Amino acid sequence: MDNRTLLKIFGEARSLIPNQVERLSVNQDKYENLRTYFKSFTRAIGIEIETEGLKRTPETSNYWRWVADGSLRNNGVEFVSSPVASNNIDYALAEIEEFCTRNKAVSSIRTSIHVHVNVGDFTLTQLYGIVGLYALFEPLFFRFQSKFRQNNPYCYPLLHLCPKTVDISENMKYCAFNLGPIPRQVSVEFRHADFSTDWLKNRRWIQLVCRLMKFAENNRDNLREIVFSTVENGSYAELLRSVMKASSFLIDEPALMAEGAPWAVAYIGSHT
Repeated sequence: MDNRTLLKIFGEARSLIPNQVERLSVNQDKYENLRTYFKSFTRAIGIEIETEGLKRTPETSNYWRWVADGSLRNNGVEFVSSPVASNNIDYALAEIEEFCTRNKAVSSIRTSIHVHVNVGDFTLTQLYGIVGLYALFEPLFFRFQSKFRQNNPYCYPLLHLCPKTVDISENMKYCAFNLGPIPRQVSVEFRHADFSTDWLKNRRWIQLVCRLMKFAENNRDNLREIVFSTVENGSYAELLRSVMKASSFLIDEPALMAEGAPWAVAYIGSHT
């Protein structure tokens, strides 16, 4: 099974919108002068943004559809993007920022941002390595968010679970790092972020997720060894810089990574 990708296991029909990578600059003319953050991230992601307080009904969008969400109040709306990659992530966020700012969207304890990342080209063994790698970063990811996301029943930490029980399951629906969507859409979900009216913060959060997955992609066959070596040598600062690069200043508290070390080692050890 190790040499079979998740796409082969669960089927290609539920993975990507066709030709996503070929459509990286669909709105390049419109956003020619936009500052870009995601040009190098060619792995497709999907973004869900929950907002409240909108002054009007959302309009037609190139990237987004909107759905009613019973958990939201005060004209709450959830925006769901199509799969986007590279500059299309920047263009999609520019579009939704302009709409939300113009229509006075507000944040609350109920609003959040979820990021789905396609993992259809990873093997199961590689996916287990991603989970172990993520476990080291979970304390940093939560520290980047508001405190009410850190003790939230709809966004509970992976580290609170027994490592041996964590697998691809719908039971993980409300876990901060959710493996549940894999059978349906071959993606993992990052649920940590609260929605903020500070769109630079929103972009930076999504960029942290993309950097973690970019590192996993580039080191897919060595993630187990990387996690074990980092824990054994206590080289958390080096790993943080290697994964997050210039973005490491956003969560530059590498000592916190040690909190996830026992869990990461136990998980990888029980899933190999």
